[in-house]
Amino acid sequence: MMNTYPVLRFTARHGAIISWLGALFVLGAGGALALEFSSPVVMVIAVCTALVMLGILYSYTELVRIIAETLLPR
Repeated sequence: MMNTYPVLRFTARHGAIISWLGALFVLGAGGALALEFSSPVVMVIAVCTALVMLGILYSYTELVRIIAETLLPR
C-alpha cells in the first residue's frame, strides 16, 4: 500500500521539533546580526521575531495535526 500524504504525517509527528528548530534558527541569525552590528536593539528584535516564529510554526503544526486526525485514513 502506498504511503499517502507523507509530508502531513511527518509534520504531524515532528512538528514541535520543527517549530523549535525554526525559532532557534531565527534567533541564531538575529544573534549573528546583533554581533556584526554591535547592536542590542537587533538582538531584541531577533528574540521577538523568534517568539513570533515559534507561535506561527506551532499553530501550523496544530492545524496539520487536526487535518491528519480528522481527514486521513489510519
